[in-house]
Amino acid sequence: MAGLSPFIRLKRLELICLDGCPASRHARWRLRFSGAPQEQAIQTIFIDKRPEQLKMNVLLFVLGIVIVGTLGYDFGWQTAVAGLREDAGHQLDSYVGALTSELNRYGYLPAVIALNGTVQRVVLHPDDPRAVLQANRFLEAANREADAAAVYVMDLQGKVLAASNWRTNISFVGKDFAFRPYFREAKAGRTGRFYGIGTVSHAPGLYFSRPLSVGGRIIGVIATKVSLGKLVLPWLGGRDPILVADGKGIVFLTSVPKWRFESLDPLPPATIRHLTETRQYYAAAPLKPIGLVHVGKAGEASLVDVPPIAGRPGDKSRATEFLLSRSPVPKTDWQILLLSDLRPVEESAHRMALAL
Repeated sequence: MAGLSPFIRLKRLELICLDGCPASRHARWRLRFSGAPQEQAIQTIFIDKRPEQLKMNVLLFVLGIVIVGTLGYDFGWQTAVAGLREDAGHQLDSYVGALTSELNRYGYLPAVIALNGTVQRVVLHPDDPRAVLQANRFLEAANREADAAAVYVMDLQGKVLAASNWRTNISFVGKDFAFRPYFREAKAGRTGRFYGIGTVSHAPGLYFSRPLSVGGRIIGVIATKVSLGKLVLPWLGGRDPILVADGKGIVFLTSVPKWRFESLDPLPPATIRHLTETRQYYAAAPLKPIGLVHVGKAGEASLVDVPPIAGRPGDKSRATEFLLSRSPVPKTDWQILLLSDLRPVEESAHRMALAL
């Protein structure tokens, strides 16, 4: 693993006689490490050929080379990984900013829609066909303007009374979402936020919800569903894998498609039961672990072994060692994780060791 001397990994150590190994006491010898990134002759030296002295000279010389090389490698590795960690921090700041901006953009929508008289009227008169039609049309127009996936209004039992997708074959109208946490949060007078897979559309999205009140009394719930898939598009051509995980450690956005809806760590039984009850990741079970293996620390970041990633740009399928950096997303229990390939660090450390 990263951090170990490159000389521990070498296949063999060769001591080459340059003078045909004559019978004289002294000869010129060359020490070479085979198996280094580039096989290099390290040093040409004069060594006393008497057996005891020869062994001692070789031992001392090899020991010196190993010590100097190890120090050079460690210095090169620490320097390179510090630079990599700093770059990762800048990237994470950018990703957190983009995600936070998207959350702020849509978080206000349920509160604004809750003020509309047409929406309030359909909750007060759910059996009035005209009120339902007007609410459907209003929500359809509002959703089109906001560029969201869906906007809908529910009564206090969780039944959808009107929805922006009322004309489609995945209409939410008449559906029961009482089991969803975002509904229960809003019904209790709080703002709800929930990421999950739709039980009707089977499409993942982020749900925002707010209570719908009239005269200080909660009469219903307004919800908005937003697709965050477009956030991932710029990540797909990136150099290093990016993941967004929820508070349970489940990855729901990532530049590595096969990791989507997998977990950072094995899930405890209580979490699995909760996911089943809320149908948060409906049709995505089983939520198996990605298989990250933590093998060390590098400041606030971690060193991890990762299962081979097939089909990654730049032949990432053969890169299994990464620097794992993470950053929380404000006002959520989410975190963004960045896996930085350690191969450039290894190469830099090897160059430093051989330069000495």
